[in-house]
Amino acid sequence: MAAATTKTIRLAVHGNVKLPDLNAAIARAVKLTGCLACGLVGVDLQILGGAPAAEGEFKDIPGIATANFG
Repeated sequence: MAAATTKTIRLAVHGNVKLPDLNAAIARAVKLTGCLACGLVGVDLQILGGAPAAEGEFKDIPGIATANFG
């Protein structure tokens, strides 16, 4: 039996991030990497502070500096 692959999602946020914006980023991460019906099954989620300006898929969500999938 092969070992399951665990994905890691790292969201770097600005200090002024609001909970609705963080929820939007998590919802988008699930859509991009997981199963919408199952949620974050097999995904490690890290939320970090103090990163540079927003970029990539999450740049339109206020307070999200970067998103990194590994």
